[in-house]
Amino acid sequence: DESAYATASMDGTIRVYKPNGKVKVLKGPETEIYWFRWHRKGPVIIAGCGDGTMWMWHAMTGKCMQVFAGHSDVVSCGSFSQNG
Repeated sequence: DESAYATASMDGTIRVYKPNGKVKVLKGPETEIYWFRWHRKGPVIIAGCGDGTMWMWHAMTGKCMQVFAGHSDVVSCGSFSQNG
């Protein structure tokens, strides 16, 4: 939903605020979230975490779609490719 917005927290959660006033809490990492990005074509969020992982959620359902692991330190940036 284009009118939803989100905030990230040092407690490892992202909160998605919907136009109807409901809040969806995206849970996953057990460490701080350093950044997050919305997908430009749909309700998908990715986030980089202090434990070296990057998480991807469906923002409206809260379902974790994928966890990307393998970094030995903080995932300090990331993005979706231009073609999706």
